[in-house]
Parts: sequence; structure tokens; C-alpha cells
Amino acid sequence: MNRMTTFALVVAALVGLACNGGAGGQAPANWCAVNADNPHKSSSGAKKGIDQIIGKGWFKCTKSPEEVTLYVALQQKMQSGWVDVATARPRTFAWPRAGRNSDQVPAVLQGCTDGRFRTAAKITGRDDNGRPGASDWAYSREVVNPCKT
Repeated sequence: MNRMTTFALVVAALVGLACNGGAGGQAPANWCAVNADNPHKSSSGAKKGIDQIIGKGWFKCTKSPEEVTLYVALQQKMQSGWVDVATARPRTFAWPRAGRNSDQVPAVLQGCTDGRFRTAAKITGRDDNGRPGASDWAYSREVVNPCKT
């Protein structure tokens, strides 16, 4: 598996027990995968003369769930561990189409601070029968001084 691409699979009702041949009312496993892209210097910010570090999250589903909410954070490594330094407003997608990447949701840090950064992304939602579920957090690889690379 490519280390730059971290996937968290949403199992049964987006998370839970796998389906036994469709019986038992459990939602199918592995419907959606969430992805956290590597943090980088924002090219659109740079065109406006603004220094920003950006980390984006997105997901893709194999079936169309009722609803998926995507959470994205840009994290910096501190002595105490990974700390959220920027968060995106959670975005909810109603009936996202199967087989297509969702829109990217960016977490943006103003300024180009040196340090070690990563992007974190997570989804919650309801399957096509309205059952709730959530993924684990997915993380990009660690990027050192993203504005200098």
C-alpha cells in the first residue's frame, strides 16, 4: 500500500460488523474510504500573495450512502504530540454518488510556519438504510516544512 495514501475503511453501516451474505440487516462492509492528502503550500494562496499551508481530505464510496460528513484537520507535531492547528468546517454530502471522489475539503493554516505537519480526515454518516457509522481517522504522511518543499 502506498504510504502517501492512507485509507480508513468504513465497515458495515459505515462501521460495524460485516454483512453475512446480506442477512441480518447489517450494512455492507467497505462502502467508503477516506483519504488525507499530504499538506503543502497553497498554490491558490500564493497566487494572491498569501502564505498558507493546506491539507485536504476526501472520500470515495462503492455504494451510495444516505449521508456522509467529512471532517478534516491540519496537525502539527509538538512536544506533546500531534495538535490540530487548523480545522475545516465539517461538510455533509447527501447521497454521494458511488464510484466518484467527493469534493476535497481543505483545512488551511495562515502563514508558512516551519515544522512537521500531517493531514487528518474522518467520515461519519448513515448508510442507505439510515444506520449510523463512522470511520477511524486517516492520516497523510508527515511533511517537514511544507512551504519549503
